[in-house]
Parts: sequence; structure tokens; C-alpha cells
Amino acid sequence: QQPLLRLHNPHPQQAVALGGVSYLRAQRGEFTPIRALLPRNYFLPIQVGDQRMALCVLPKGSPLGQVLRVPEQTFVLRVGVPVRFELLMDQGQKSYRLGEVCPLHLQQVQQLPALTLPLTSRTPQQERVIYLQTSANALGNVQLQCVTLEQPIECWDLCFDLKVAAVGLDRSAIAHKALPKAVQSLLDLCFGAKAVHQQGPAPIKTFKINLEKNLGAKALWTIEQLRALADGLLNVAKARRRSAEHERVWWHWVGFAMRPGFGFVQDEQRMQRLISLMSAGVQYQQDAQVSREWWLAWRRVSGGLSADTQQQLFQLYEHQRMAGKVSTEYLECFASFEYLTVTHKIELATLIWSRLQQTPQITALWWALGRIASPYGFYAQHRQLLPMEMIEPWLQQLLTREWQQQPLIAFTTVQMVQPGVATTIREAIEHKLKMSDCPSSWLLLLSGEVSQDQQLYQRLLGDTMPLGIRLNQ
Repeated sequence: QQPLLRLHNPHPQQAVALGGVSYLRAQRGEFTPIRALLPRNYFLPIQVGDQRMALCVLPKGSPLGQVLRVPEQTFVLRVGVPVRFELLMDQGQKSYRLGEVCPLHLQQVQQLPALTLPLTSRTPQQERVIYLQTSANALGNVQLQCVTLEQPIECWDLCFDLKVAAVGLDRSAIAHKALPKAVQSLLDLCFGAKAVHQQGPAPIKTFKINLEKNLGAKALWTIEQLRALADGLLNVAKARRRSAEHERVWWHWVGFAMRPGFGFVQDEQRMQRLISLMSAGVQYQQDAQVSREWWLAWRRVSGGLSADTQQQLFQLYEHQRMAGKVSTEYLECFASFEYLTVTHKIELATLIWSRLQQTPQITALWWALGRIASPYGFYAQHRQLLPMEMIEPWLQQLLTREWQQQPLIAFTTVQMVQPGVATTIREAIEHKLKMSDCPSSWLLLLSGEVSQDQQLYQRLLGDTMPLGIRLNQ
């Protein structure tokens, strides 16, 4: 045996930085990196006849970064509706083969946070035959790809976060435990039976302050906390009509807590409860703040509304459109509805454009124009686009504006550029972006790349995403 070698490290505070540099140099091939293998087995629960079994999709000892195709197995994937995906982690010592099917009652199994999300398809088919590809990376993510066998070839990527599992989190359980008693007491005080006996509207007026006092800054609330708050608000939905202030507060926070309308366990059931309130509308219609929060809520959760439901809400307010009584918030909301027919999108875009000719200073209208005309969808994989003969004249007019003084117009212009726009118009936009010192991420967007820059992402969507939710472009 060799004696232990004691290593001298005079600058321990630089260890992380030096390690990061060494890792990058190894990635560039300057020297051989230390490679780790996957320490555990990962399984996907599947239905085999009348039994639920476990399919090994990543065996213990698999190399990180290598994409593996599950052999021989094919599956039927439902599309067009929210689907739940589960992943199991086996911490035992036994090794399994890729594609091996085992009983579901495996020893020492831990369930990773499930994914519940709608998968859209370019075809009208409700089911697609697929095969699976899997990989794990050094960042602690397991990537599961569902790839169709038949034409047209489509691929859906699902990402499971192993770091969450490492600390033993169960999201379905957290969803019912994350709401502190103080917040539940606040809901009872403002919307419960006790609130009837309160003197004055003071508790509801300080609702936001008390929420953040107990949960921290709202930008840092996790998806578990948000959905727990949504459950609490849905349970007291009848009390939202107690006053205009109650109705305003309720719609504001239920929309904030439920955005983007999908992405977490049981979101489909929550959305059904919210949709059941749609036909009733708002009680305090003359209160402008209540109406604003109503439209904001539906815009925020638009990703959880089916094509039929979006169409239903659009038709529900047809009388307002016919009478010309539509607010800016109304237009922002429907501009976010990616499932609307092209006929209705043309109607809305025309109305937005007309408003902008009269009131170009309203920034929300510029955002709405860019959103409805953009070829980039956040939840509808293949949305119907506005016709080119409508878009190109507008782009030419926008090119005459002063972009350095009005950067919002420049960004709206970039959003509106579709793949088939004339080359001369596209080149003119690119040149003007450079001359106007616009961000480089806008140029990437013009070329068809959606950058992962969070500020750009938020500008495109018009809202932030909850922690734990990531929309794939």
C-alpha cells in the first residue's frame, strides 16, 4: 500500500472557480475528464394489460450525456389533452437492462415529481405511436423524448429534475401542505363565514400585504405554494361577490396562482373549477378594476383553456365587440388565445391596429399586436397565423417609425415577422435593429431563435412563470 498523499491547497476559496474552469477545459478536449456513471435505475410506470408495470428507461451505470433508445418497445401517446408522466428512481443495488419491464412494487423506489402537461400535435389524431429515448446530464436532469414512428415525425421532450428528488420532495403532497395556517386564516377572514361579522373592508384591502408577510415576495413563491393558494381561493369562490373589492382581489390572485393554466399535478381539475365560473362573468361590471382583473386572470391561465373553451369565451363577449365596447385588457386577453381561428384573429388584430392609429401611446396595445401576430406559440404547437397580405403592409408602416425613441414598436415589429415574410422586408428590419442599438436577442428572435434570456421570455409572454414551470418553445 502506498502512503496517503496530502494535497496542499493554499486558496480554498478559489476551488469552485478552478473546478469550473477545469471542467470547461475538459469539455474542449484539453485533457481527459473524470467521467461519472448514473448511480441509480430509473423507471417509467406503464400500463400492461390490466397491470401497472415499470419500464427501465435508464439503467444504473449509464453514461451521462448519452442518448439511449429504449429497444423494441413502442407505446401509444395521447395528444391534445393533459397527460401525466411519472418517473421512479430505484436506490437498490440490483442492475436492470434498458427496456426491462418489472413489477411496479420495486424495493427502495422513490417517485420523482410528476409532470402533467398537454401535448399538442400537428395532426388531428388523438393518439400517436411512439418510441422512447432517454438521457441524463451532469446538471441533474433526466430527459425523456417521445418520438413518433409514423409520418409526420414529431418529438416531445420531457425533463425531470433529479435535484428535487434528492431532498425527498413529493410535489403532490406539498400541494396540500405548502399553505401556512396564517394564510388559510387570512382566506377565512376575508372570504369565509367569519368575514360577515368583520367591521369594514380592512382585511380584504390588506390581503396582498398579509400574503407576502407570510409567504415572502410573490416573485419567489414556488409552484407548490401557488397551487395551494389557488385551491384555497377556489374553495371560497362563492364569497368573491361579497363586494367589488372582494371580486377584484379574488380574480387577481386566482389568476396569479394558476398561471399559465397547466404544468402541475391536478391543474386540469383546478381549471375545470375555474371554467365553471366563466359564464357567470363578474357581478360588479361597472367597476373598471374588477373588469381588468377578470381579463387578466383569463389571459394568465390561457394555456390551460382548450380550443373549445377559448372559443366559448370569445363568443360570450361578442356583443361587446359588435358594440365597440372592448377594453385594452380584453384585447390583451384574446391576443393570448393561441387556439382562436384565423378569422377571429384577423378581427382582433384589425381592431388592435385601428386602436393604435388613434392611441399609439398605449403600450399594452403594442404588446397585444405582437402577441397575436407572432408565429411563436407558448402552448399551441401549431397556431394559425395571420395572412401575409395583412402582416407585410403593417411591417412596412412600422419601419417608418423612430425605433430608438420607441423601442416597444421595434420589438412588436420583430414579433410579427413570420417565416414567409419577404426577404427585403426582413433585411430592412434587421438593418434598422442594428442602427437603433436594439438588444442582440431581438436579432436572434428575428432569425427564428427564441433565446433563453429571461427578460426576453417575459416580454414575449407578457408575464413571469412560476418557479418550477418552464415552457418549451
